[in-house]
Amino acid sequence: MSVQWNNNFCCFDSVAPHSFSTPLGVVQMNDTIVLGYWEDGFFSLEFFKTVNGQFTGGNNFTVDTINPPLYYGGCFKKLVHGYAFLGIHSDNFANTKLILQVLDGQFSPLWTNSFPLSSFQFPPSEIDVDTLSGNYFFANISDSLHVYGFSPFGNILWDQALEIDSVASLNKELFQLSDSTIVVCTLEHLLPSTTLQAHFRKFDLSDGHFIQDLVYPDLAGINHRFFYSNDVVCIAFQDAITNEILVKQVDLISGTSTNVSTTGTMDASGLQSIDMSPNWQYIYIWSNSHILQLNSALQVNYSRQITNESFAGDNSSHILFDQVENPLLSFSYINNMITNHDLMILRLDRLTGSTLDSVTYNDARNTSDHAMDQYIDVYGNLNVVFANDFDNFAILHEETQLGVLQLNGMFLNIPPIINSADQLVLYPNPGSARIYLKGNYNENNLVQIIDLSGRILKEHHLENNEISIQELQSGTYLFRILDEKKLPRCSLFIKSN
Repeated sequence: MSVQWNNNFCCFDSVAPHSFSTPLGVVQMNDTIVLGYWEDGFFSLEFFKTVNGQFTGGNNFTVDTINPPLYYGGCFKKLVHGYAFLGIHSDNFANTKLILQVLDGQFSPLWTNSFPLSSFQFPPSEIDVDTLSGNYFFANISDSLHVYGFSPFGNILWDQALEIDSVASLNKELFQLSDSTIVVCTLEHLLPSTTLQAHFRKFDLSDGHFIQDLVYPDLAGINHRFFYSNDVVCIAFQDAITNEILVKQVDLISGTSTNVSTTGTMDASGLQSIDMSPNWQYIYIWSNSHILQLNSALQVNYSRQITNESFAGDNSSHILFDQVENPLLSFSYINNMITNHDLMILRLDRLTGSTLDSVTYNDARNTSDHAMDQYIDVYGNLNVVFANDFDNFAILHEETQLGVLQLNGMFLNIPPIINSADQLVLYPNPGSARIYLKGNYNENNLVQIIDLSGRILKEHHLENNEISIQELQSGTYLFRILDEKKLPRCSLFIKSN
């Protein structure tokens, strides 16, 4: 791995101090990256070229220059029709609202909806999109838990409220199930201890009515992290007393679950994420000082110590993977050589967890760099979104700057960094003889089937939205389709016997 380019932007204010700026989400639009973020009185967008980081434009929204508000949490998402910002807005007069702003396909504002809040302690969830209907959903906690459903055209479908007590946090991801329900996960205090209990509350997608609350006593602990796929959620968490990392799986349709599995790894510094390898063979748990690999039976294959992460609370990165499924981690660390917080990017061996290669980065002003997120672009390059204390607090308090650092390589462009509305849909998956591509594609589009070492096994123009895979060996492959401008879109599929 090596750095291809680095670009910094936003947050130069010579009049008043800034609140801490943070990215809200990345949308890939052909060869352009669109980064949504908030900073002071703005929901903002930056557009830049994937290949060289060159800026091509930007927009600011919700400007309030007289009473600059604070935006707290939220997301920037691609919808089926347009794009959306979601965040909590609090002005100098303690007026607090949940703001939803929707943009059209050209990033012009369509409409804004706001919900007054009596108080707020947590950021709202991310927006979850139903790609079939175009409806979208999100949740927020103020005086109660609210779950909202919206139509593609801004009409509120339903607002379901539930009174709940002793909430510690709201999980940022909602879980949309195959039975037309949606699950909101909260962590709630088991007073008087510091232990937290996970609750999975299920709501009907059509009208929002509350169905049930799934609670598992053996999920009591701290630092819960969730990975959801195909109606099953896998939870990594820690024992509140010993800090041992634990793991459990729950089927959110049937309500059945595995027993809690122990890992034998203690980590007092907390958990970063839990993720699944692209071939669904391994589960990875990333703590602030360890990486663990588990098999499908939740048994530990290895636990390796890595460099301690700093500013872990700012980092929303998930584990990504290269073409042979070696894990990729991006985080901040303390560089003792210059006594500073810098960026570290690691590629780990999937078989042993040992470091294959690494890259470190220190900005030119030698200020603290906060890793915020990572994604893989359409060309297979790893991109790290970060923030730094631009003037080191010397001139203006908390003057911050956002940046993107791109590293070259051929990595797998997989679902944690692709909005669901952008994904290719292949079916049946797994498939044995033929797979089909959902949607309308031009027969001039070139399709490729690539193995996990990067070899192109098949390459031809698309015919009737179907591809023969009968001659392939059983395993996981990358399907790639290139449009007339040779811009790729990718998806994984499994060849079965």
